[in-house]
Amino acid sequence: MELTNGEKTSDLRECQAQVLVWNQILSYINSMSLKCAVELGIPDVIHNHGRPMTLPDLVSALGIPQARAGFLHRLMRMLSHSGFFALQTEQPCVNRDKGEEKPEGYVLTPPSQLLLKGDRSSKSMHPLVAFVVHPILIQPFNGLSKWFHSDSSGTPFEMQHGRAFWEYIARDPDFNLLTNEGMASDSSVVVSEIMDKCRRSFEQSTSVVDVGGGTGLLARKIADTFPHLEVTVLDLPHVWILHDWNDEEGVKILKRCKNAVTSNGKDGGKVIVIDVVLDDQEDEACSEMGLLFDMMMMATLTGRERCKKEWAKLFLDAGFRKYGITPLVGPRCLIEVQLPLPLVLEETRMQQWRGLSAGAFSLFERTI
Repeated sequence: MELTNGEKTSDLRECQAQVLVWNQILSYINSMSLKCAVELGIPDVIHNHGRPMTLPDLVSALGIPQARAGFLHRLMRMLSHSGFFALQTEQPCVNRDKGEEKPEGYVLTPPSQLLLKGDRSSKSMHPLVAFVVHPILIQPFNGLSKWFHSDSSGTPFEMQHGRAFWEYIARDPDFNLLTNEGMASDSSVVVSEIMDKCRRSFEQSTSVVDVGGGTGLLARKIADTFPHLEVTVLDLPHVWILHDWNDEEGVKILKRCKNAVTSNGKDGGKVIVIDVVLDDQEDEACSEMGLLFDMMMMATLTGRERCKKEWAKLFLDAGFRKYGITPLVGPRCLIEVQLPLPLVLEETRMQQWRGLSAGAFSLFERTI
């Protein structure tokens, strides 16, 4: 007996539902496959090869046993399906002498080009991969349901590891270094977007203080791009700020920034925040990126990502009245919060900023 149209539609929907469930529960394999490729150095090996790289050449260059060639093919097939690599022939035409086509080889795509090792002035996301998929960050998600049932005021990270995130990295030098390298890597990706899209935010200023400026990557870029600016870095570690904290703590941070700025008696200042804005993401992948950031904040710290209305309330509660948003990369934006007095501080105000809690305050936000 033939199925009716309604029954066929129902079967199709059930099939699609099963595929969605399977893809979701297996999605960790995407992250682990990417981690494996980065650890093996596959993007750099293909880049250094200078032309499409065949599987045998890749096996040889990676120094892995020949018996693993078939498994490497399966890894590359998965990552190529995800868009990190592509297959290409060195010459698309047929070899007329032998009547054979040249074998296909792997080439980099825009995502894998971001995974090349590079110095801190590059856009390499290589260190960020190692940080975000590290077991220390992943383990709290295994206890998420237990955390929901608990009445603990701590985070899932604290429940899993026995101490809060900042305390943990302070006691683990290796993970501390990995955290700092990951954050510096993320900053390098965002910096060029800031300089390209937000020049007017700096052109009319005379000095800039990057509080929580880490290694000074953003400050150096600002100084190189705008030579007339006096740029100062207050070097505080682990520089992800407002999205690290809940609303009450976020208001306190902004009020301290506002008080420190307005006390110099000059006009025309502003606070610049670089952080995630969850609204207005036309691209589905960008929307998902913002929501994933938010889940990471929930599991790791006390903070959250915010939509426009939530940002507006935060600024209003801190005593600000006007702000503007410029999109940067994905869901991350530059938010200019206007003040009657300048954000840029004179060198004589530096002592005020030193009173801010280490790792808790920054005019220039960083996000994972």
